[in-house]
Amino acid sequence: MSYAVDFVNVSTVGLESSPVATALAGLRANEARYFKNKYDHVFTVEPAAKAKKTIDWVHRILKEERDITIASPPLEATTFQVENIRWTYVFYESGLSINVLYPLDEPKKRAVGFKLSEGMEVPAELGSRIVFQTGTSWAGVNEVDVNMDIAERIKGLLTVRGYAVDILPTTIPAGYLADVFLALHADGDGTGENSGFKIAHGSRRGPYEDKLVAALREEYWKVTALPEDAEHVTRAMSAYYAFNWGRYQHSTAAHTPAAILEMGYLSNNHDRDVMLNNADGVAAGIVNGIQRFLDEVPRSKIFGEDLIVAPQRGFLSPSPRP
Repeated sequence: MSYAVDFVNVSTVGLESSPVATALAGLRANEARYFKNKYDHVFTVEPAAKAKKTIDWVHRILKEERDITIASPPLEATTFQVENIRWTYVFYESGLSINVLYPLDEPKKRAVGFKLSEGMEVPAELGSRIVFQTGTSWAGVNEVDVNMDIAERIKGLLTVRGYAVDILPTTIPAGYLADVFLALHADGDGTGENSGFKIAHGSRRGPYEDKLVAALREEYWKVTALPEDAEHVTRAMSAYYAFNWGRYQHSTAAHTPAAILEMGYLSNNHDRDVMLNNADGVAAGIVNGIQRFLDEVPRSKIFGEDLIVAPQRGFLSPSPRP
């Protein structure tokens, strides 16, 4: 029996046999949210037994074009067309999700995406095609640990003020809506010479990103006294996938004010000391910037105006994949 995926009240229906059923259900719900919000399409799946033709086609593509044979049994699948794109999804018991898409006028120009549910191991058949990274490392300190520590402190401070805060995984929920989105990072230059923080918004910015960046820049500097290293802001920051809504499905919605903050250089002794031994101050500076922005730009302004954007083709998230 087919199931129209509910992304509001997330259910594990059809996925119960997976050891990471809850995480897989969340991944499936994110896909449903994206297609409903962007295309008004109801994401409807069928059990593997009824979707055998679709699953066989995906498996043939994987074998012939990628030399991959998936070991885990498929649980369900869906195939549909929106605009000029044909989309096919298969969800596996292991927690793996695979999608294949192609433009109808170029059916051989196929893209294949792999997504792993939180808590699952990388399937052996994918080998070294998917590699997890922890970002910059220096003097025994990993960027991922610094980022998470400060993110948790920020969440605590904002929660006390009455705000709901999500700490998101690498794969952003498709079309993610929020009053503010901030990506936290710590940089490294390989030499220990560079120092300071960097901040940027997307090149396809909404009407309020300039104010968000300005508020964060000033409040962060007040607390940390770190210099701003504007010279080394790169296109990788301004085109950061998490808010590059014109290119990627799994990114913030166009209305969501978004920025990326490189809090300092882990490779610099002074910057690293600030992030490790004044983590409360770092978090407070960021919270002050967010609060200042929200005071200046209430959500009635953020979501009260229409945005006109050119039609875009949504590509897969640049999460690790072959």
